[in-house]
Amino acid sequence: MRMLLALVLLLSPAPASIDADGDGFDDTADCDDANATVYPGAAEVADGVDNDCNGIVDDVPAVDADGDGFDDTADCDDANAAVYPGAAEVADGVDNDCNGIVDDTGPVDTDSDGYDDTADCDDGDAAVNPGAVEVCDGTDNDCDGAADEDIPTSNWYADNDGDGYGDDATAVSACGAPADHVAQGGDCNDRAPGVNPGAEEIPDDGRDQDCDGADEVSDTGGDTAEDTGEDTGEDTGTDEDSGGDAQKSEPPPDDGSLEIVCSTAGPAGAVAALLAGFAVARRRRR
Repeated sequence: MRMLLALVLLLSPAPASIDADGDGFDDTADCDDANATVYPGAAEVADGVDNDCNGIVDDVPAVDADGDGFDDTADCDDANAAVYPGAAEVADGVDNDCNGIVDDTGPVDTDSDGYDDTADCDDGDAAVNPGAVEVCDGTDNDCDGAADEDIPTSNWYADNDGDGYGDDATAVSACGAPADHVAQGGDCNDRAPGVNPGAEEIPDDGRDQDCDGADEVSDTGGDTAEDTGEDTGEDTGTDEDSGGDAQKSEPPPDDGSLEIVCSTAGPAGAVAALLAGFAVARRRRR
């Protein structure tokens, strides 16, 4: 039985090799048949990979790419000439001296505001430190993690037409005016500079210039109709005076008395006529 099994294995064909990454080397020789840049004879580069499949990782000559005197086997950043073993460590978020510790330097007070860089949230600005007074400038002046806190706010309105009045619907609350915002609202048309609560209303033009909700209308018809009706009626009635002003043409009375007519000559004429009448009456009595 054992001899029969050995004979079967001997006569069975060997499994075929494959070149999965298409780099010309099958999986029997390629040390990484899933990476086309890795195969026997490939150029070795300093990338942490055995590119040429010789069993040695990064077996390339050392280089000093940044010219700082330290090659890439020792320099922790061979693209930055300010970073190398023994460089002066500064508080910049970088391991300058390649000792594996970032910013391992003593505390400094760069802006001389009395707070070193371990407490000062901006050690380049003397107006910013934990003891500063918070002001309305969009900056965390007192280093408490919030900007412009505990400062009174007001409503500000977007003024798109530049007339000094903003649209109420655009109100924002802030301690200071945002760009293109004003303190006065009430603008009923923020696209027309001549329309705002401070504008002068123009009557009868169909527009509400002063934003009071209506166009002003002139008062031109009510009084005229009333005056015309009353005056016309009274004047028509005085036509009787015109007839009375003329001298009457009736004959004198039968009793012989003199009728005195007051003409339009005025008081003097009336007196003269009265005296003449007395004279006539005296002559008749004689």
